[in-house]
Amino acid sequence: MQILDKQGGSFRLMATFKKVMQWKAGEIWATDEELAARSGRCTDRTISRDVATYRRHGLIMVEKGWRKVSGKFLRSRTIRLAVPAVIPPYIVLSERQDHTDTRGLSGEAIHTDTRGPNHTDTRGRITIDTIEEGAQPQ
Repeated sequence: MQILDKQGGSFRLMATFKKVMQWKAGEIWATDEELAARSGRCTDRTISRDVATYRRHGLIMVEKGWRKVSGKFLRSRTIRLAVPAVIPPYIVLSERQDHTDTRGLSGEAIHTDTRGPNHTDTRGRITIDTIEEGAQPQ
């Protein structure tokens, strides 16, 4: 997000990723038309430009291919989130660790297991992964 802000890019596509990500695969399969509909109903062309911008800055990887639908071959695209190969010097990365151990008092010989149903891990912040596994945001 810092890169997009510094380069004058749009956050509209980044905000849409949570809605369209196939979390188990870590991929986005949505078409420009689908992304446009979920990004405030902008045009397909706007999404195409945003994808190109994100790709140019190393924020996503795009793989193009083909898939067969009803006997016809259609072009396909897979988007994966990425980290730029070289992090620009203006990027500020937090040194903060947000993993809080809630398994009992520090120094206890036996740590009490405080995980919820299905052994949901309660150490740290709620993420999209834990939400999809059934955890509730606080």
